[in-house]
Amino acid sequence: MKQIKIVLVATLATVGALTGCEKKRQPKYHGQSLRIDHRYERAISFELIGVDIPIKKENVFIRIDDPVEDIERHQTDLFRELGIEPLEIVYTNPAMHGRQVFLEFADGRKCSFIWVLKNSDDRITRIRTEHEKYHSLSKLAPEGIHILSTRLRNIGFDIDLSKHDEELAATIVEILSLHLMGVPLGEISGSELTVKAKEILTENHVEPIAPADRVERGR
Repeated sequence: MKQIKIVLVATLATVGALTGCEKKRQPKYHGQSLRIDHRYERAISFELIGVDIPIKKENVFIRIDDPVEDIERHQTDLFRELGIEPLEIVYTNPAMHGRQVFLEFADGRKCSFIWVLKNSDDRITRIRTEHEKYHSLSKLAPEGIHILSTRLRNIGFDIDLSKHDEELAATIVEILSLHLMGVPLGEISGSELTVKAKEILTENHVEPIAPADRVERGR
């Protein structure tokens, strides 16, 4: 039987918004105010892994938009909605499949915005979002990395995500999420980072010590 390969190619890395730049002075705030509605959450939900991690800082939110057909167009629309000048955002990596930007507003509110490129395979679209959620976790609630790592151990992967750089850790979350949707690790291939994440998951696979049901951490 011909082996089915789930191939993850190109860069799934986040694009981060920085509030400062060594060579160019950036404004203290990206916008004047942030209007909160049903799209803004106070917890980061890793749905496939099965854990919700609260954002404990006051006036800090996460917003995950629906998958989009055009990454750049959505960014333009988002910045227009928020009253943000695109030139005020400094990017560290021109990612094309997923974006995460952290914005601060003069009214004291802060938010991590996520949007990903829609793929014909819904599983790929979904894991792109999980990847970006990890970047949000690192920015909004870094203490939650321990909670997420504990959850990985409980479901059978003895991995301390804090021991890996952020991009690799996000890719581990991404590949594990794909695996938890029923794709064997051996059938996943792609970039060097994808392969490294798969190897870490394979080498640290252990017996689960807790049921794979959802863990609610509260908000």
